[in-house]
Order: sequence, then C-alpha cells, then structure tokens
Amino acid sequence: MTCLLSAVTITGVLIYQDNERNGPIKDAVRVQERKNASTEPSLTPQQLQRLAEYEMQKQLQQEYAAVQVVDESQRIQGEAVPLNAAPPRADKS
Repeated sequence: MTCLLSAVTITGVLIYQDNERNGPIKDAVRVQERKNASTEPSLTPQQLQRLAEYEMQKQLQQEYAAVQVVDESQRIQGEAVPLNAAPPRADKS
C-alpha cells in the first residue's frame, strides 16, 4: 500500500513539474498571439465612461484654475487631522 501511494505521489509530482515547465512557454505563445490579434486594444464601456469622466474633470480643473488662483499655501499639505481632535483655540497667547 505504501509503495503504491509513493508511486502515485512521485508520478503526480513529475506531471506537475512538467506542467510548470511548459507553462511559461505556452503562456508566452498565448500572449504573443493575443498581441498579434489586436494591435489596438478596444476599451470596455466602463473604461470609456471613466475616460470621459477623467477628461471632464481635467477640463473643469483648468476652468476653475483660470477663475481662482490657488497658491502653494492654499494647497492641501497632506496633514491628517483626527476626527476626535479638539478644535483649534481662538486665543493663542
């Protein structure tokens, strides 16, 4: 029984190794075929929607920047303020 289990395990490992060895080669062939099949990737409807929204946001940002000038002191500096932090005091002495 032990010999049979060992033989099945060794055979399984050899088959698995063979598949792993041929995997990247087959994958490279598949990727090359995919590149040759479509030279220009087509965008999904969701990607097209996101691209349109990105362009719209970019245009709005340019319009708002033309109307209101934002200098470096007004930009967000990335400091995180905890929600439970006490509000700043008005009397600084």
